[in-house]
Amino acid sequence: MTPTRVLTAALVAALSLAGGAAAMDVGVVDDYGVAPANSPGFFDSLADLGMRENRISITWDPAAPTTIERQQALELYIPLASLRGIRVIFAVAPARADSITSTPGASAQYAAFLAQLARTFPTVKDYVIGNEPNQPRFWRPQFRRGAAVSPGAYYSLLARSYDALKAVDRSITVIGVGLSPRGNDQPNAGDNVSVSPVRFIHGLGKAYRSARRRAPIMDELAFHPYPDRDTDGLMKG
Repeated sequence: MTPTRVLTAALVAALSLAGGAAAMDVGVVDDYGVAPANSPGFFDSLADLGMRENRISITWDPAAPTTIERQQALELYIPLASLRGIRVIFAVAPARADSITSTPGASAQYAAFLAQLARTFPTVKDYVIGNEPNQPRFWRPQFRRGAAVSPGAYYSLLARSYDALKAVDRSITVIGVGLSPRGNDQPNAGDNVSVSPVRFIHGLGKAYRSARRRAPIMDELAFHPYPDRDTDGLMKG
């Protein structure tokens, strides 16, 4: 992996409290190193930059609900990552924006797939559930008859996912939502019909209260603080 590729990759930051002081681990969102031929150079680049995390994309396809893509490569990559001091995070997203909502029983199948992953890769302790469900590119529908329905539908998936992963290993960290920083809240918009992050969180909380669930639905909340343009300077709001 070239330095340019590393520097342009999205950063993942995880805050933990240790001894009263905040520590931050920084890493990349990058699948490049999963290929065995790329792993040595990839790990060297992460070490040179002081990075300690790698979030890897895992796709769940309802057409093949138990298939783990690149399983053999992951079986080689994950032990190497551990040896090099890299924490692996699985971000598990449906293959299509309507994979969960248009397929009967999809939420249960997705949750079962998470449990399968957790049993197959027991050293991976962090899972991101879905990706930007407030955006139509990743979750549909966003609205139905003018009302935002994506928060409630995603709530059901997140709750099932939490229970499935915790049933395998209580020490797994379930990371929820992965919010896009923007949404127009306009069900009749000509483009990008989406839910703003604050309203999505409100809808998620409303669904949680309505369900009268006592157990949590996630351990951490993921948020994507992307700039308006990828050329914006780091200090631009």
